[in-house]
Amino acid sequence: MGPTSRDDAVEEVRARTDIVALIGRYLKLKKVGSRYVGLCPFHAEKTPSFSVNPQRGFFHCFGCKASGDVFSFVMRMEGKTFPEALEDLAEKAGVSLPAHKRADPQVREQRRRGLDLLELACAFYERCLWTSGAGEQARRYLRERGLGEDIARRFRLGFAPPGWQNLQEHLQAAGAPPADAIGVGLLLQGRSGPYDFFRNRLIFPVVDLDDRVHGFGGRKMDPDDPGGKYINSSQGPLYDKSRVLYGLAQARADIQRSGRVVLVEGYFDVLIPTAHGVEGVVASSGTALTQGHAQVLKRFCDRAITVFDADAAGAKATYRAAEVLLEQDISPYLVTLPAGQDPDSFVRGQGGEAFADLIEQSRPSVEVLAGELLAEAGADVEARTRAVRKLMPILTACRDRVRRSAYLRSLAERFRIDERELRLALQESRSAAPRPDGPPPRELRSEPPDEIWPEDELYCLALVVQHPHLLVELERSGALVSFRAVVLRRLLEEMIRDPDSSPEARIAQIEDGALKTRLSATLVKEQEVPAGRADEALAGCVRKIRAVRLRAQERDLQERIARAAEAGQEEELRSLQRTKLSVAKELKALGVAVKTVAG
Repeated sequence: MGPTSRDDAVEEVRARTDIVALIGRYLKLKKVGSRYVGLCPFHAEKTPSFSVNPQRGFFHCFGCKASGDVFSFVMRMEGKTFPEALEDLAEKAGVSLPAHKRADPQVREQRRRGLDLLELACAFYERCLWTSGAGEQARRYLRERGLGEDIARRFRLGFAPPGWQNLQEHLQAAGAPPADAIGVGLLLQGRSGPYDFFRNRLIFPVVDLDDRVHGFGGRKMDPDDPGGKYINSSQGPLYDKSRVLYGLAQARADIQRSGRVVLVEGYFDVLIPTAHGVEGVVASSGTALTQGHAQVLKRFCDRAITVFDADAAGAKATYRAAEVLLEQDISPYLVTLPAGQDPDSFVRGQGGEAFADLIEQSRPSVEVLAGELLAEAGADVEARTRAVRKLMPILTACRDRVRRSAYLRSLAERFRIDERELRLALQESRSAAPRPDGPPPRELRSEPPDEIWPEDELYCLALVVQHPHLLVELERSGALVSFRAVVLRRLLEEMIRDPDSSPEARIAQIEDGALKTRLSATLVKEQEVPAGRADEALAGCVRKIRAVRLRAQERDLQERIARAAEAGQEEELRSLQRTKLSVAKELKALGVAVKTVAG
């Protein structure tokens, strides 16, 4: 019988998943003492700073500060949500999740059949491209575009041959029901029966982060074909144009390492730069950049560089992209190409290094767009006013208070507008703007200073995690009242109330990312204290925590004594001096040297 609750399932999956084996599938780990170390997969480095503590089930990078448990690692590495990571790891660990947390079995089976059909079609298109006589036209076209076979195979390019029922007959021979193929957009229903949707077209498979095919794009090979130059799979349960990004599966690792993505418009705008050594390039599939695209990208990076076509449509897309990206707290940058150029033609004409140089020279989108508008407006006051208003949707979308303030200050200076008036105009714009779908705006919250999470208190928590029996002694000591970090005190109080719960699970569920990072780092770097020394270590830690509180109390008393003496309050003065003497005796009894701590 499997776990009956989600929490139980999470615990069982965590217990059954070897974090070293899991992470070892992605990077080389070397055992150093009780830990394992390696090069961090989330940022570029030459000296290993990524550490895994198998006893505690946590990882931490001392370079980029990434940290967490098995679920956190899969979420970051694969770009998955927690439910997706849970289902993925549960399947690998052989844990049956509670039925009410899983999709309806009939829906899941339908989804599986659809993905199998799309994979079958993709393999068919690939064979037609590389082995059929009809595919020669497409192969020649790829050569003319400067695309080698290695990249074409890496992206699984294919060819849909001319004719109405080539794929239909292939699927029928494989026993695939026509209704299923119609449901995923491979076939269309005609008066005489099903027929192929893609015909005489170069095929671009669109895959998810697990390399499963979800849809296709197709470019026509016959210039006399009355259909559009490009067509794409229709929107459906498996193919969501508002969230899928072409090339993301291939570019994911580079995007994670660099912390930035290059956004382009077309399939060849991805393929040609990639073929010339420019990594981290992706494109939306047959639609403008959406909030769904930005939400997916936010899992991997915090900066996006748009390189759209140098035409009116490209300019419009640039404005929209800046707005969408800022809505998701992604910093928008842009590259301006020469007139009439797109990434594909630019790279074929000037090479990958020249394109990479442009990427490195990218500038913040708001700064560039403001400069272009200002140049167009010149000294005309009305034109300047219209220019500023054109930027309002972008400023309205900006959730980060600090970034928004910097934008306002810069724009006020450049357009010679009173900053207060510009802020009022923005407030009016924000009030009038319809609330977008999704969560309400989030203001920037900086990481708390280290003093809020004192090292002694973090170490105390690490000791308790290593030796849960210390919870009883910690409660008896009364030291929790001396904790300066309220969140740590509450976490320990919860552990004391429920000693059978997993400390690692409680830490993994902490919502404050900065605190979670600090705790994970502490659990990774602290060496296991032998059981015979655990009580002694806790006693020393408790003494230090108490001493810090008493020292702060002593300083406060000294200030109050000075004020009472100055005011001539003799009775208050004597009372404070007696209290200070008592605190000094208690400090001396602890025998702990305490560094001066700001009050």
